[in-house]
Amino acid sequence: MSKLLVKSWCGQGEQLVYLFGDAERDGYVASSTGGRTLVPHVVTGEAVRVAASERNDRAPMSELAGGNFVGDELVHDPGLWAWAQAGTPDATAVRFADQLAAGGQAARLAITSHRVAVVVDADSLVDPEPASEVPSSLLGKAKSVVQSVQQRSADGPPVTTCCEAELRSLRGVEPAPMGRGGMPVWFFGVHFADGSRLLCKHAKPAQLVETIRLNAR
Repeated sequence: MSKLLVKSWCGQGEQLVYLFGDAERDGYVASSTGGRTLVPHVVTGEAVRVAASERNDRAPMSELAGGNFVGDELVHDPGLWAWAQAGTPDATAVRFADQLAAGGQAARLAITSHRVAVVVDADSLVDPEPASEVPSSLLGKAKSVVQSVQQRSADGPPVTTCCEAELRSLRGVEPAPMGRGGMPVWFFGVHFADGSRLLCKHAKPAQLVETIRLNAR
């Protein structure tokens, strides 16, 4: 997937900095919106559709699914890999959560020198046709629900962008220690312009943040 992004997705002068995938992507997405936490996240907006074989239906621990937790205790579930936090359902982090949850293992979070995006290899799509665009009045909000980047060609399958935000529009990126007890669970945090946040589990988030800052354009 990394080679495909570099060859067919990154623009001129744009460098792929990091791609969340494979073992890192093996898990479910949670969300907290307006004080209500959903484990796992429930897709409410338009979202990418992928083949059943690409779906990741890894379930959270039964206690979490029943809402039997306080604060950020859910981060201790090995099955959690991403957590969207927002004040309203139309926030950017929720739109990212929609695409990551709907895309399953086929959906990857890509970070380049210019943007952060949810991408899918179009060969995984049930219907590769782009969906209607979602209007946006917030800088840095996801530009579209499903935007086709290029036509199928002999050079290889195209990459589909589910949603994206420019790095320069973000409030910032940061390492985020979460959980209870002496050993925190580390996440990489993306703060969008509308105040929402997407947390992705990562072993060395401080190193990733520094790499992004060094490569940002």
